[in-house]
Amino acid sequence: MNIWMVTNIRLDPRQAFPASSIQNLRTAMALASQGCRVALWVERIAPGGLETLPERLGSSVPAGLSFLAFASRGPRGWKRTPFHPAWRGALHGIAARLRAPRPDAVVSRSPLALSQLARLRFLAPGAARILEYQYPEYMLLWRGWRKKNPGAALAQCRARMREFRERERLGLRAAHGALWAGPGHPALLRRLGFSGPSGPLPSACLNPEEKPAASDRAEFDLGYVGALAPENGLETLLRAAARIPEAALLVLGGGKADYAARLRSLAAELGLAQRVRFEPPVEFAEVRRWMRRCRVGVAPLSRRQGPEKRQYASPLKWIEWLAAGVAVIAGAAPCIAAQARNGIDTLLARPDDDGALAEAARQALSDDALRQRLAENGLARAREYTYEARARRIAAFADALRAAQRDYRP
Repeated sequence: MNIWMVTNIRLDPRQAFPASSIQNLRTAMALASQGCRVALWVERIAPGGLETLPERLGSSVPAGLSFLAFASRGPRGWKRTPFHPAWRGALHGIAARLRAPRPDAVVSRSPLALSQLARLRFLAPGAARILEYQYPEYMLLWRGWRKKNPGAALAQCRARMREFRERERLGLRAAHGALWAGPGHPALLRRLGFSGPSGPLPSACLNPEEKPAASDRAEFDLGYVGALAPENGLETLLRAAARIPEAALLVLGGGKADYAARLRSLAAELGLAQRVRFEPPVEFAEVRRWMRRCRVGVAPLSRRQGPEKRQYASPLKWIEWLAAGVAVIAGAAPCIAAQARNGIDTLLARPDDDGALAEAARQALSDDALRQRLAENGLARAREYTYEARARRIAAFADALRAAQRDYRP
């Protein structure tokens, strides 16, 4: 099968990959390893961008994967895509057809990109257009617009929301099928009028470790790995750590400088300055090594912040803790509660409740047998979330869509 994956990835060795880029890159690699010919559309390839990929991702690039660099454009306030304006999209598509096989399927996270491609009918005739639905684009665009227009009247805000939502509805009509990430997506698809084939596509992880980490020799009692952002529950985590005397905490990740400074200030106020270690982001290939230096991993997702993450995200860091062979505790936000098995592979705590999180942490830290059981069950569960499993889901979904198209007779 020939697949185009349309993304806004920038291959620049000077810039850390966001989690979404890693998911796309590793998924494309897995598809190519399984025999698909994959053309990955990226926004930019900087000098050294391709050469450093194996080291940064911890794996060689399969022969069946090629990279096509096309700049993304878009009017102010719109999602940037490689198909805008139409004449530029046509040029990009013709160049892609010259450099890569005609696609049997096109996968994108952007409804707008799929709708623009659908209008350029000659570029990918007969290809199954698949939306990999993550955060609703219209909500993110509206929030961006609202920040730039804080004084807008209520009627204007509602009108802009309707405009963005209608644009997304039209984009969904261009998709032959949708693969979604979080528990809120089925209802969202119905609200937007999408009735085509759909199914779950969670985030993925590297192949799980063979055995649990040696928690009795861990350097840190508790560990957080991920973005430093309010929606990830870090303030709750710091307050929970302050309730556990002597507990050493690792916080590894990057974010906005002002929020990172706020977290460090809060740690000092709570008396954690000597017990918490803040580390900057590391390359993807190094993440698991840091995770396995912790006795217990924490995914303290908040319910008060980031509504898109609560309902529409796939809990990537929770999955990565499972695959690292480390016992994990997590905030029971909907996206985690829908998948975790409390007391079996995860200990769940009420989101934004530092007392409940501290109690779960004390329970995991004080009970060696519980920690071992959580880690072992987590490793078994993580096998459902590998990149190979994710690639198989995409390929099978594309095959089913193409079969339905062949069988359809108007």
